[in-house]
Amino acid sequence: MEHRDIKLENIPLAEGGAAVTDFGVAKALVDAGAEHGATLTSVGLAPGTPAYMAPEPITGDARTDHRAEIYALGVVAYEMLCGHNPFAGRSPQATMAAHDTPSPRPYPSKLPPLEYPAHFLGKRVTDAGTIRFLCRLLFLANALDNYHIGLEEVDDGIWSPYFGTVLLARLDERDCIIRG
Repeated sequence: MEHRDIKLENIPLAEGGAAVTDFGVAKALVDAGAEHGATLTSVGLAPGTPAYMAPEPITGDARTDHRAEIYALGVVAYEMLCGHNPFAGRSPQATMAAHDTPSPRPYPSKLPPLEYPAHFLGKRVTDAGTIRFLCRLLFLANALDNYHIGLEEVDDGIWSPYFGTVLLARLDERDCIIRG
């Protein structure tokens, strides 16, 4: 069953994790006969919340499938990381149009160099996703290859690795284990 209304409000945090709630749109699809090939978009309705909808259901594409849910989860992740929806402040119509409009600015092939405060220890992440720290190689993440991270000593022998302003983990130099 496809939910068709994945959004931050429908993923409440509960003890031990999160749960998806509010299957109203999914039930409406079932009630409309979607399990037998009919879709609400085929009669001109685009079910869901515009700020989280993929371009396919907005345009009424009959090939809309589970990938629209993945798109919505991407919007949820963006909102969780940035603190706001990428389409905040727009009317529903402008929001729906924005999902299918290319960005007016070019995407950089690489982020600009990150600046860290003077008290940070700067390290370049290798192609293998590691940094050299106290004569050891420590794995951080392959996604950070060839970028620089900053290490801030927050307590005696306890370091906080940052990627820009994002705290990545804690590093204890006594055992050189990266935690959480």
